[in-house]
Amino acid sequence: MNTDAELLRRYANDHSEAAFTELVQRHIGLVYSCALRGVGHDAHLAEDVTQKVFCDLARKASSLLTRPALSGWLYVGTHHAAAAVVRQERRRKVREEHAFIMENILHPAASGPDPDWSRLRPLLDELILELNEADRDAVILRFFEKRPFAEIAATLHLSEDAARKRADRAVEKLRTRLAERGVTSGMGALAFALAGQAAAAVPVTLATSVTGSALAAAGAGSPLLAALAGVLLSDAAAVVATVLAAAGLIGWQHHATSALQAELTAQENQDREIRTLQQSNLQLARRAAETEVLQRSLAEPAAPRTATVVSLSPPPTAAVNLTVTAQGTLRWENQPVALADFLNRLAALQQQHPDQTARIVIHGNTGVEFGPVSYAVEQASRAGIKNIVIDSQARPDPANNWITPGVTVPGPNDRLPPSLPDTAVHP
Repeated sequence: MNTDAELLRRYANDHSEAAFTELVQRHIGLVYSCALRGVGHDAHLAEDVTQKVFCDLARKASSLLTRPALSGWLYVGTHHAAAAVVRQERRRKVREEHAFIMENILHPAASGPDPDWSRLRPLLDELILELNEADRDAVILRFFEKRPFAEIAATLHLSEDAARKRADRAVEKLRTRLAERGVTSGMGALAFALAGQAAAAVPVTLATSVTGSALAAAGAGSPLLAALAGVLLSDAAAVVATVLAAAGLIGWQHHATSALQAELTAQENQDREIRTLQQSNLQLARRAAETEVLQRSLAEPAAPRTATVVSLSPPPTAAVNLTVTAQGTLRWENQPVALADFLNRLAALQQQHPDQTARIVIHGNTGVEFGPVSYAVEQASRAGIKNIVIDSQARPDPANNWITPGVTVPGPNDRLPPSLPDTAVHP
């Protein structure tokens, strides 16, 4: 895969539209999410800010060739652009909202629930901007773009161990600065909140629109159109050149949109196949458990003819499936759920079944890290739920488990068996 520096150099030196398009598609999620938070979740203003940031990138490409990480520059530029777009009235409302947060959210009781991260995300953005450039790049690459430490090390020209330590120090600095403002939180909860910072869904056509606007603003286009513009000097010829340029841009946008839609369709089909395989695996595991119970019953001595066969059913169990995605988000019974709503549902589940019949199965999607899985386990345990099943291959890094201090993790041979049938036959 081409690095950001290689793509930027191809665009700056060769005016490669394909290289710039790949840069936009790679980073538009980060820019749009930051813009959305910066303008108070106004989608139209967020799209305007996103276009402005990538137009600036197209114009300043040559001056950015020596930067080790482009993500940090885009993050800072997005916040500056959002501040310029937001008007004075909106800034006043943001200040009032921050005052409300300081009064009602930043001072929870020592034994109370975790902070409301959905309300604290603007504050997290401010604290990230206060970090130095090296720490900020490490946080953005690790938590916003979900890069592995090996790739972060290559981008920042560090060893993998040094990249891991830099990310650790940056998160610790954020936790300390949050504590100075009255927010006390563990490292696992903070890492979970950081992973959710870039979780906004980008409109499907925004990448195409942004790429076309940025290339047009920077003057990058077809060499043929550029030659025609230099030859045709009269007013009438200028109109014809403008029409030709517009037609070429529309054709390019149509091609890019079709390619993007085809890619989205292929991704949806792949996700559907993965869900089908997961359901098949669960059915096979349940049938294997039923077969094992039947084999044990057949191996037992035959009961006297006068014996009575009784079917005993255990008390009903309230089972809930919770999925932790690779992007650090939660799905309650396959429905997206915010962090605050997740905590409320845990409390309600335990209140409805105080007799320890509440049961929660925590699944980890492919590529999920252990930090979010551990956080979900901690919150379920704190809510009083005793029957917790972990269905995930995610394991902590033995050399550096700073996300989940004090949490017991089942080993590879300690996986809980699949659920047994609801009835068992006894002689």
